[in-house]
Amino acid sequence: MICISSTKPLISLATSKAEIAEIQAFRYRILVEEFGFKSIAGIDHFRRLIGDHLDEKLSVLAASVGGRIVGTIRCGLVSEMTPRPVDLANALAAGYGAAYRPAQLGVCDRLAIVPEHRGMWLNLELSTAACHSLVRSGCRACFCWARPRLCSLYQRLGFHDLGKVVDGHADQVRRVMRLEVDDMTHLKKIGSPFQEILQTAKSN
Repeated sequence: MICISSTKPLISLATSKAEIAEIQAFRYRILVEEFGFKSIAGIDHFRRLIGDHLDEKLSVLAASVGGRIVGTIRCGLVSEMTPRPVDLANALAAGYGAAYRPAQLGVCDRLAIVPEHRGMWLNLELSTAACHSLVRSGCRACFCWARPRLCSLYQRLGFHDLGKVVDGHADQVRRVMRLEVDDMTHLKKIGSPFQEILQTAKSN
């Protein structure tokens, strides 16, 4: 469990089916009801949730204030993702994971944050917690699929933009982003807040 401070959201790992179900419903409220995304993988309009079999295999993190979820992200190694989501399978087929074994590649996805906590801070804290977890598991490169409005944020963190993903739906246009965990030269050059975090995670 990672406590940012007494006045800021508490970031914790969902460990029960009830917690995961609450996060799946939260994703639906933010991504479907607010943003209007209708074709996200794992969407269930009848039960009003977004979830799939990987929610019980990967690490699902939640940021909470006063017992209320205000943000979430999911992370895990490619070696844990079976069967693999279509986007990931396509990225690997395109060579975006070249030179890395599945156990060295991580993925961050399912990011959702309530309006009052959007901006750099909570996004950074959730992404930091996810990447810290991945690096401690042996990850050397991390993927995410960013909607265009978030690309500049991920680039500031140190992710490289590898190309556009389009699956036929207007609300699914995203960019494949990849963070090279060992590329401290690049992270230092851009002043990434991940520099110290990643070095600390690798030394633990």
